[in-house]
Amino acid sequence: MPKKSRQNYDEDAGNLTEHMRLFCEYYMGPAQFVLRNAMVMAFHNGRIPEHLTEDQLNVYSSNAVKYMKDLSVQQYLFKLRRQRFMKCEEDARRIMEMYRTIAFCDYASIATWDGKYALFKSSEEIPEAIRQCIQEIENTPNGIKVKLASKEKALEMLAKMQGMFVNLHKVVGEEYESIIDRLTKEDE
Repeated sequence: MPKKSRQNYDEDAGNLTEHMRLFCEYYMGPAQFVLRNAMVMAFHNGRIPEHLTEDQLNVYSSNAVKYMKDLSVQQYLFKLRRQRFMKCEEDARRIMEMYRTIAFCDYASIATWDGKYALFKSSEEIPEAIRQCIQEIENTPNGIKVKLASKEKALEMLAKMQGMFVNLHKVVGEEYESIIDRLTKEDE
């Protein structure tokens, strides 16, 4: 049998029954990849009743295994996994963009100052991305206090997400141990 392309997987997933579709969606979601729970939830409106006997649960488990062998179920799960991956990828991009906005926020987009006084711009004048960097606004006896998200923390998180930090202790420790091992072997 020839291998199917990804496009065919999407097209063939249309052969699912309603219970198969629900089983797949619960399996990838609230059942957290537990076959039996996904099967029970598919037949009980998204919940797991407490009154089920061990024998009933065993039947659900064996039926879940049968569902997993069905080509349409496999194809639909593939589609759901791909959608989940794409969403995670998009979420990661949005998180990175938010950290970039915080890390490189120009304070002049929020206020102007002359060294003695600061004049805050109206909320309409501040770009939406910059407004999201504002953690707190407070009226004080001395004027308005604005607390922004930490640039330092945002830079640190960006560096971590980009893999810029290396665990130096681990690297140095491993090199140190290998040097000690070589010296010890040379002494023998």
